Formats: sequence, structure tokens, C-alpha cells
Amino acid sequence: MDIRKAIENLDPANDEHWTNAGLPAVNAVSDAVGENVSRQQIAEAYPGYDRAKAEDERDGSDQEGPQPPSPDEDNAAVDNETQPVSEEPGEGLKVGKHDEDPDAIAMIEDALRVAQGERYMRNYELQAFVRQWSVQQTLIRESQRRIDARNAERGKR
Repeated sequence: MDIRKAIENLDPANDEHWTNAGLPAVNAVSDAVGENVSRQQIAEAYPGYDRAKAEDERDGSDQEGPQPPSPDEDNAAVDNETQPVSEEPGEGLKVGKHDEDPDAIAMIEDALRVAQGERYMRNYELQAFVRQWSVQQTLIRESQRRIDARNAERGKR
């Protein structure tokens, strides 16, 4: 089975077939193809395909919509375009198509989610500690006020 066909056969309802970012899971595609497949090969075989598009296709709502270009059409379009090259010395990296690579964006979003998750949890725990400390301080002040009032009553006698 070719990579594109394997991607098309992924089940949008099966979480093991998709990443958290909604991209086809490399393991699921590799299993269907019968050999190891890279993220880049998946992106090249079916550019822009994600879980939402798979769900739309299953629902039949995407049947009349535009179809993604086949890999041959996509490569021909890229060959005809001139890719701007960075003029910074030593960089030598092409700019353009790579900026819109959905896999790179998804990987960055996943990394941010993971990093923010820990930071937000620590922040939440710190806020919970501060709230608890504030409540305890209020109770301490109320207790001290009662003790002061009781001592003042005793001093009047």
C-alpha cells in the first residue's frame, strides 16, 4: 500500500491514528504501509491532510470541495516556483515552503503545549498556596482580634 492510500484509510475516530495536533500518526501510517515512514514522507504524500479533513471526508461534506494536489502536481508547482534563499552568510536555508510546513508548526505547538502545561501547573500550585496562606492569615488576624478583645475585657475588670 502506498503512503497516500494509508493516510486516507486512517480512522478519524481512532485516537491512535492521530497526533495531538491532529496530524496522521507516523506509527499508524508505517504499520499500514508495512515499512518505516517519516513525518516528511507523510507530509509530501498528502500535504495538509489532518484529522478534521478526514472527518469531513467521512461525513461526505468534502466530496464537492477542492481536492489536494497529487504529489506529482505539488512537486511540479514547487519546481516552477523560485524559492527565495536567505542572504545571510552561512545560513544557506531556503525560506518559503518551509515556513508553511504544517508538520513543523504542529511540532512547535506540541512543544509549547508541553512546556506551558508544566509552567501553568506550577503557577496554579503557587496560586493555590498563596490563596491558602491568605485564608490562614485572615483566620490568624480574626483569632488575634478576639484574643485582644478578650484581654481588653479582662483589663477593664
